[in-house]
Amino acid sequence: MNRVAELPPYQRHSLTSLEAALSMQPHLHRMEKQILNLITDSIILEEGNKEDGWTDDELIRQFDTQSARPRRIRLVQLGLLKDSGLTRKTRTGRKATVWILT
Repeated sequence: MNRVAELPPYQRHSLTSLEAALSMQPHLHRMEKQILNLITDSIILEEGNKEDGWTDDELIRQFDTQSARPRRIRLVQLGLLKDSGLTRKTRTGRKATVWILT
């Protein structure tokens, strides 16, 4: 398989984006697995309320890297995650999609 085809998503017009994708390549499988584990374990029972899934903002905070969003996108493309139809507020107060297992 072509090495570029195996890269995480990147902006094809940007050399720095390609360099970032190349630097992330060895970590992809591990981060995708960690995201799936977080979402699998995300059922939180708090005073009878059930919250499932994670938003991109929550994943970015958890991993302390913007790379979490492209990994979540790949998991959606692979059919492992889906939009829950719910939203939660981000740190800036905007609504964000909550992603759950398919």
